Formats: sequence, structure tokens, C-alpha cells
Amino acid sequence: MADKSLLSLTLMVAFQSLASAVTGIFLPNYYLQIGLSINQIILLIAVTMLLVGLLPILTLKFLPRYFEKLIVVGILLGMVFFALLIFVKSPIILGIAWGLTLATFWPSFNLLLYRLTKVKNRGLVVSLLYVAVPTVTGVIGPFVGGLLIHFSSFNTLFLVGIALLAVALAFSLKVRYEPVVSDFKVPANRLSLIFGVIIILFGFLSASQFLAYPLFLNKLTGGFLKMGAVDSLLVLIFAVISLVAGRVSRVGRHRVNFTIIGLVLGAVWLVIMAFVMNVPELVAASVVSGVSGALVFMLFALYGDFFKRGQHAMLVVLWELFLMIGRLLNLIPTGVYINSFNFSGYFLVSGAVSLTVIIPLLLLKRMYKNKSIAADAAQG
Repeated sequence: MADKSLLSLTLMVAFQSLASAVTGIFLPNYYLQIGLSINQIILLIAVTMLLVGLLPILTLKFLPRYFEKLIVVGILLGMVFFALLIFVKSPIILGIAWGLTLATFWPSFNLLLYRLTKVKNRGLVVSLLYVAVPTVTGVIGPFVGGLLIHFSSFNTLFLVGIALLAVALAFSLKVRYEPVVSDFKVPANRLSLIFGVIIILFGFLSASQFLAYPLFLNKLTGGFLKMGAVDSLLVLIFAVISLVAGRVSRVGRHRVNFTIIGLVLGAVWLVIMAFVMNVPELVAASVVSGVSGALVFMLFALYGDFFKRGQHAMLVVLWELFLMIGRLLNLIPTGVYINSFNFSGYFLVSGAVSLTVIIPLLLLKRMYKNKSIAADAAQG
């Protein structure tokens, strides 16, 4: 039964990822096109991230029986968000709609991923659903999105997004959901603190994808059609590199090392981006992001491995809370540098701050090496 649910979950996330890939890279430029300022877009993102970080705490506390089922609500709200994009220009309304979508979809998805996997296969499944599936859709999506905008309109793009989410919704109804049966209690120990710092810095590191990187890509390529084509090419390179790195990263005993490599290379990629001046240099830089992307989500597998199953619901809620803190902190350099379209300054500062992740990562490795922490054997 779990295998059938995992298959339905995989098909669901494939169409959800395709809807995101078709639209996501173009949204910041769309916001500028409809008249929003950089500060208004930052406000939109801030509202979104606050909801993503805080709402799951409330849903876990007051709706534990329906926590997993909220993934269905998340897909429905995603369709509403795309519809609102056609008619609404308020950054607060759009931020609330996007925030409610992400806040109901991702915590439920993450908990299902933990529940339907064991320690021995979790790294592989996380790589499949967090890297492989989004990578495949990422090769197709941006190019299709660029074509739709170039030859039709953004409204057509959003309607296609709604249609793809409708298919994802159909598969989400085939997943077997269970009520959450765990104490609403935050794990209070050194390991939790270290993971919290790592995830905050991961949120800071990855926040460029919400505004800075899409605007930079559009500036570099000079149009939506070329922008979509280049992004698809970059993801294709990413896919080839991820395939090689992903096969190696299936070795469970090396999961801590792969997490370190993935996060550090992610920070290094940000620093490199500060010096990228053209598309060929961007393609070359994608080699670094490809290796990073293949390995970085081992962090999520580790996060589940070192705690007991009964703590997983609280862990996925804290995951979103920690990511929120990191993403909100990144809005500071975003506001300082992106308002003047100083992409080099933004990437350099963001990369330098993100490199500090090496400190808590080395502490984690030391605890693992000293055997003061270990994977929960009860998870198989």
C-alpha cells in the first residue's frame, strides 16, 4: 500500500513540479511587468515566507488529523494563485495566496516522504522526488514557458499552470493519508540546534531563486524566449551532473559528507555568480550548481534519519520555520543590492554569508564521527 502511495506521490509531484517549472522562473519579471516595484516584490515574498514558516505550526497543533491531507488543499490553492495572477496586482494578496499554497503543500509532502520511506532507501527517494523529478520537469518547463509567453501571453502561461495542477490534484487523491499521532513537542538538544542553524543558512543560500536569479537571468538573456531556453539548457547540464553525483550519493554512510559538499558548493556557486558576465560563463557556473543540487537535499534525508519517526511531524514544521528565517534574512541584501540591480554585490554578499554553513556542518560531522549521533535504527 505504501508503494502505491509513493507512486501516486511521485506522479503528483511530477505535475506539480512541471507547473512550477513552466511558470516559476518568469514570475519576478512578470511582477515588474505589471508595475510592481522591487520593494513591492520583496514585500510579496516576505508575506509568503512568513505564512510558509508560521502556518504549519498552527495546522500541526490544531489539525493533526488532516495535516497530511493538506497537500490536496495546497494544490487547489496553487490553482487559485495562478488564477489571481491574471486579475490581481496587490503584492499582499498575491503573497498571501502564494504563502497559503506553499504552507499547505510542502510540510504535508515532506511528512509523507518521511512516513513512506525507511532510512536505507530515504536518500534515494529524496533524490528522486527532490532532485530527479524536478530536474526532468525543469528541462522541459522553462522552455515551454518561454514559448508560451513569447507567442501568446502570461495569461496563457498561468492557464497551463492551472491545467497541470489539475492533473497533480487527481494523483493526490490516490495517496493514502494518515492522521499525525505525535506529541507537539520541539526536540530540545544540541543536534536540533545544529540542524536549525544549518537549515537557516540553507534557506539564506537558496533564497536567490525567488527574485535575484530570475531577474539576473532575464538581464543576461534579454528576453523571455531565450531566458526559457537558457534555463532549460542549464537544467539539462544540471541533470547530467546530478545523475553521476546522485548515483554516488546513494551510499548511506557518506550522507553527511555529501551534505557538506552540497551546501558548501551552493555557497561557492553564489560567489561565482558575482563574476558571471554572459551566458557561456553562466553555463560553466552551472557545473558547480549541478553537483550542489544533486547533493544538497541529502540534508533533508539526514534530518529525518537522526530523529525518531514520532518526531517527524514536528521536524517538517521546524524545517519550514528555519527556512523562513533564512529566506527573510536574505531579503536584507536583496533590498540593498537588487533595488539598484547590483547583482554582483548581491551574489557576493549572499555567497560569503552562506559559506559560514561550514561551521555547523563540521560540528555535525564531528558528532557523527564520534558516534554521539546515529541514524534511528527503528526506521529500518
